[in-house]
Amino acid sequence: MKTMEEKKMKRMGKVMSKRISFILSTIAVIATILIINMSHAQAAGLADLFKRGGLNTAFNGEWRGTTTLKNGEGRTYITSTDTPQVVEVQGSKGTLKGVCFDGTGNITATGSGNTAEWGGTLYCQPVSFGTAYTNVTITLTSAKASLSNDGRTMTAEATGTATGFSSQTETIYLYFKGTK
Repeated sequence: MKTMEEKKMKRMGKVMSKRISFILSTIAVIATILIINMSHAQAAGLADLFKRGGLNTAFNGEWRGTTTLKNGEGRTYITSTDTPQVVEVQGSKGTLKGVCFDGTGNITATGSGNTAEWGGTLYCQPVSFGTAYTNVTITLTSAKASLSNDGRTMTAEATGTATGFSSQTETIYLYFKGTK
């Protein structure tokens, strides 16, 4: 014959089992509602993330937006609108093509979901920006790109150095924000 304590433990076990089942069912319903309300880009990115654990494939394609180049003190040297930026994603790697102002130079960032980062050295060829800056050399050393939750906006920031804006080498920040 079972003691009162054993009967009480058995009842608690059944109650806990029902509560856990209810919680799991609730989570499944919430997940279903979230998936139904996702944009196509979010759903594709979520499916890709579960499938490979890589970058959101919504990064793929040509983005157009504004590029801004500033020095470490916040002075804006260049702002360029309608700048194209092409990204190709393969697994956890995303290649940003033509990041230098002359359209050359690729960087391959690594990440997952909606964020990727790169570190290394990319030397860009000297370029001219009008008559004020005629021989500017930019070297990029790090970058980070992110995708908005709806998959419609990409932002990127690169850091490095530049010569040719002044008499010395300066820290620079290169910003991009664009849409497809």
